[in-house]
Amino acid sequence: MGKYDKYFIEKSLKLPNPVEKVRRSVVQHAFSVDGEESAGLPGAFLMESQMVVRPTDPTMLRSRPHCHDFDEYMVFASTDPEDISNLGGEVEVWIENERHVITKSTAVFIPKFTMHLPVNMLKVDRPFMWITTANTTKFRIFQYSNAPEFANESARSGLVEITVNDKTYQTTGSYLGFLQWQMEKSRKERGM
Repeated sequence: MGKYDKYFIEKSLKLPNPVEKVRRSVVQHAFSVDGEESAGLPGAFLMESQMVVRPTDPTMLRSRPHCHDFDEYMVFASTDPEDISNLGGEVEVWIENERHVITKSTAVFIPKFTMHLPVNMLKVDRPFMWITTANTTKFRIFQYSNAPEFANESARSGLVEITVNDKTYQTTGSYLGFLQWQMEKSRKERGM
């Protein structure tokens, strides 16, 4: 066993969709690491890659905008070796209240505490890659948008209020779970 073998992560957090689900799914998960816990490596950060195989069904609920307490990249990359800049599709990305349509290979930087989503695959001429990465060792959603058009029961359930620097936020169970995980990790590191 080599010194760096542990850095070659072969087990994905999300497994590829079974063939029958791929026929209905917008994306086929290629690989996912939710930070150091799923990677089993201290300091490993979030990374997810998926292949976009078909447009978003217009009848599906739109994803509710949310923000994180970490920076994030969303990368949309062509799979055409003859024209790597041509995405092979059309993607709608919302950042705050701005709509952007992507048709070329593009990296979108999302600063922490910036509301983003939905992301809709408007057109898919050929499969392309959608890669997300962030400078965090554990995924969590800090806050959902309060815009009524995105409100749905699953997004509202489990919301709690938290105050940071005299500002109150409605935050999520995933964020509180992260805080608990972080405190437990800190206790273990200090031998408590």
